[in-house]
Amino acid sequence: MRYMLLSLCLLVSASVFAQSEVTIQQALKPFDPVRGFTVDFILDGQVNGNITVKGSCYRVSSDQAIVFGDQTTKYTYIPANNEVMIDAVDTSAMSPVEIFSYSESASYNELGTHNIGGNSCRAVGVGDLDAVIYIFEGRVVALKLGQGADSHIIEVATPQNNNLPNVIFNADNYHDIEIIDFR
Repeated sequence: MRYMLLSLCLLVSASVFAQSEVTIQQALKPFDPVRGFTVDFILDGQVNGNITVKGSCYRVSSDQAIVFGDQTTKYTYIPANNEVMIDAVDTSAMSPVEIFSYSESASYNELGTHNIGGNSCRAVGVGDLDAVIYIFEGRVVALKLGQGADSHIIEVATPQNNNLPNVIFNADNYHDIEIIDFR
């Protein structure tokens, strides 16, 4: 019995040690914008969707909307209204490309642990983005964006890097849409 308890303690401590050994750069490596990735997400435990990033372009899809963006323009397609709104990018807002990109100049701060989906996750603050990255067993499992009442939790699946869908808006893919240009 004593050996069983000792083995269990060693296994738990090895798991905790292994989790703390993963660097932020290693945890974010599957989210490489240059190579591109697609990942399913759940926003605030309520909205399911998918994020695809290729280079500086992205596409965020949910039942309510599909948002295409790059460094200068954002296209928001609302299926219920069959309309596309075109906006200039708000440079103060975070894009999915920035959220998932590792930056050597960013200030990453260890914030202890936090429970996400029943797992005790390592919490790492990203001061430059007002975000927290949650890591469990060496992989990013969630992000928290914003502070207090304005914060959102995005739980993410394991990203895929092949068969990526198109991330550039093309009006020809949408029939009889109304285009509203706010630029």
